[in-house]
Amino acid sequence: MLTDLDLEPGSREPDHCGSCTACLDACPTGALETAYVLNATRCISYTTIENRGPIAPELRAAHGDNVFGCDICQEVCPWNTRALREVPPDPHGLRTRIAPRPQWIRPTLEWILGLTEDDWSRETRGTALRRSKYRGLLRNALVASGNAGETSLLPLLERHAAGADPLLAEHARWAIERLQRR
Repeated sequence: MLTDLDLEPGSREPDHCGSCTACLDACPTGALETAYVLNATRCISYTTIENRGPIAPELRAAHGDNVFGCDICQEVCPWNTRALREVPPDPHGLRTRIAPRPQWIRPTLEWILGLTEDDWSRETRGTALRRSKYRGLLRNALVASGNAGETSLLPLLERHAAGADPLLAEHARWAIERLQRR
């Protein structure tokens, strides 16, 4: 976190939530079980970034189009809708260096599923996208493809379903089955 605020170390923030349950109600996977209790194994941010294994089948539909992380709980929180502070000039160009790359602002599933490992390595160099690893990003895109309803993705899904990686093949088969049921 970058801030110019003077913060008192160790001071606890008072409870601002009160009876609000917006984040609990909005979480598509039920990862927020009760107030202040997160089941990380159900959290889309965990399953798409940190988890190296399969995404639990019962969570896949709830992942929607999330390929890398999720901010739904943050987006619905009333405390996050307040006016933003004006950002001072950036004399060192830091914001430019950490700005999102255009190809990653709303990449298509077709583009992600078509990335080779060399492409992924080049396109993610110096980004947080590296945390999911190549295999994880493809796994996530396969799940999002199953949720997208776009049958035009079937050739790419079939290629991954026939591939040598059992994790990716299983997620591709799930996506194909889901698209074929629509």
